[in-house]
Amino acid sequence: MNQEMKKVLILITKSEVGGAQMSVLNLAKQLKKQNVSVEVGFGKNSGTFLPEQLKINNITSHQFKYLKRSFNPITNLKFIFEMKKFLKTNSFQNLHLNSTNTLFAAVSSKLVSPKPQTVFTFRGLSLIDSNYTSSKLKASLFVYFFKFMLLFIDQQVFVSKQNQTYCKSKNIAKKDTMIYNGLPKSEITFLPRQEAIKKLQDITKINLDNKIIIGSIGRLAYQKNYEFLIKNIAILKKDFPNIVALIIGEGPDRSDLEKLIQKTDTVNNVILAGRIHGASKYINAFDIFALVSRYEGLSITLIEALFANVPTLVSNVGGNNEQFPLDENLFKLNDNNDFIKKIKNLINNKKEVYYQEAKLFTIEETAKNYLKLFK
Repeated sequence: MNQEMKKVLILITKSEVGGAQMSVLNLAKQLKKQNVSVEVGFGKNSGTFLPEQLKINNITSHQFKYLKRSFNPITNLKFIFEMKKFLKTNSFQNLHLNSTNTLFAAVSSKLVSPKPQTVFTFRGLSLIDSNYTSSKLKASLFVYFFKFMLLFIDQQVFVSKQNQTYCKSKNIAKKDTMIYNGLPKSEITFLPRQEAIKKLQDITKINLDNKIIIGSIGRLAYQKNYEFLIKNIAILKKDFPNIVALIIGEGPDRSDLEKLIQKTDTVNNVILAGRIHGASKYINAFDIFALVSRYEGLSITLIEALFANVPTLVSNVGGNNEQFPLDENLFKLNDNNDFIKKIKNLINNKKEVYYQEAKLFTIEETAKNYLKLFK
């Protein structure tokens, strides 16, 4: 079947703004550019970001009532039958699944004829990640869940070599390949440093002149580990009174982080800027981009940092060391001494950086590799 005849349905549970959703959107846009008939599906009332962006790009979208982030077997069973009915009236050669609950659509695919090829992308390992806090029993149950559900999957995709290796060690990975997330580099613009600082000052209403800005972009949630960053800013301010951590993003942990800011006396040193549209354009305002996550698949914001060529320090988890392989850019997860040492080194030894790894993470490269998998 030639490339012009490919018909692909991409599924993801939530349609709110996030790294996985950005990956789905960018892949859909690039596939469309390459004459692939691509449509995107997601849970009903699960966010406005994807439906709005897909409409702008003239990509057909579908909402599914029972596609939810849920462990309720009845809800998931209803989704299987909902998807079966949809696939019987909408023929696709390829079904690309991008979140845990979309795996149930693979069961649906086996109940229709002709059967679409199923591809599942591990966007991250989350509940089965070695750094995720959960009981051993719960983690084991999820490993067995994945092993069973992946029996319905024709091809597995990992977004980092680390995730792929870990799943092989758990005997989860079979018929697998590794494809990095990619971004459309030509569509990403970064404001010049002083303009970016001024814009952030206008948004936050906080004076950022003559500050050492440690910036981060991410959800205020357990995965992103922002309490670690806040506690270390409290230490760093003793040597650098003008240091500021500016975190762009919103999430369920805001209240707890605000309490921690009060407790650590970092009210003047930590800014929770909230959700800012087009956050990546402000990256040049940061003296250092920091990502202190407990676990990652392959971070979209780190690709943006690569493209911007800003000094960067990241926890050595997931695919982070594939994006930033040098020791000076990596610290051991939750190791305060290692983090402090390397932040100080980046602050005291300012230099221009150029990350050659950026060329590995373009959407053109990502789409090319997915097209090799799709029928």
